[in-house]
Amino acid sequence: MKIRITYVTELKQDADADQVRFVLPTAVAPRYGKPQKDPFQAATELIVGNPTYSNETQYTLDINVICRMTASLLSVESPTHKIKTEVNLNGSPKTCRVRLAEDRTELERDFVLIVKGKDLDQSR
Repeated sequence: MKIRITYVTELKQDADADQVRFVLPTAVAPRYGKPQKDPFQAATELIVGNPTYSNETQYTLDINVICRMTASLLSVESPTHKIKTEVNLNGSPKTCRVRLAEDRTELERDFVLIVKGKDLDQSR
């Protein structure tokens, strides 16, 4: 089965004034531990039996991002995944395409993309 999601969002400016960060959550719920009545207290009791934690997943992730900025792109990187980047998409220095570099990527951590561009801190 294949599920396709189109996700459009406004990007938040990162700590660096010239870059924005995109986060695509892939974890739906904690994989172990019972929730506490007090949300500020850490889970201390592990679940015994079902469900068991497994590092082996049968679900995979495929990402195809088209990034269109208001200024020229300086760099595109992901601290969480290996990516392939096509810059100057359709001859525009403000556009790029990002895909995952590995053939198979499990849903084990959120996907983070950091895009650095020229003059992102300037008013539009």
